[in-house]
Amino acid sequence: MAAGRVHLWLYGLTIGLALLALGWLVSLVVMGNEVQTLQRELSGPGQAFALPASTTSPLTAATLAMPQVTASITSVTRSGNTVRVGVLVEAALPVDLFSKAPTLVGKDGQIYSATTDSVTTAQSATFTLASSHSANFALAFSVPPGAALVALVFNNGSSSSVSPPIHVEVTATP
Repeated sequence: MAAGRVHLWLYGLTIGLALLALGWLVSLVVMGNEVQTLQRELSGPGQAFALPASTTSPLTAATLAMPQVTASITSVTRSGNTVRVGVLVEAALPVDLFSKAPTLVGKDGQIYSATTDSVTTAQSATFTLASSHSANFALAFSVPPGAALVALVFNNGSSSSVSPPIHVEVTATP
């Protein structure tokens, strides 16, 4: 009689495990479909950067507001071939500004990348975004004299909401 109960118990356990495995398979299929749908919604066409008309107005804070992210140029200075751009970033949520190296765009379409040292220093300064929701930092670029600058670009071409593309107009020539 005890052997019959053990067999009955094992039979019930086997059926329970089979139902559990079936439930896991169904949930994996459903989650896979959800992930594919989410990926399709998040991957859209790349955002091309169009150069705005050049302005040579005096230095003013240029601001570009994006959902929960604002970047402003606070200063632009030149020393020889080095242009330093002061930046203030305000964000309600932490964002990654450096998934792609920041660049300066010249009026002629020439792109100048930020120096590695200035990006490393700026990355450290942006750790405060999580707690204070703002960060001040400077980026250095090697730019030949006479180059007219039109925009500072973070994460150019990114489609991620964690590292959104941010374009800030440069309204002063150093």
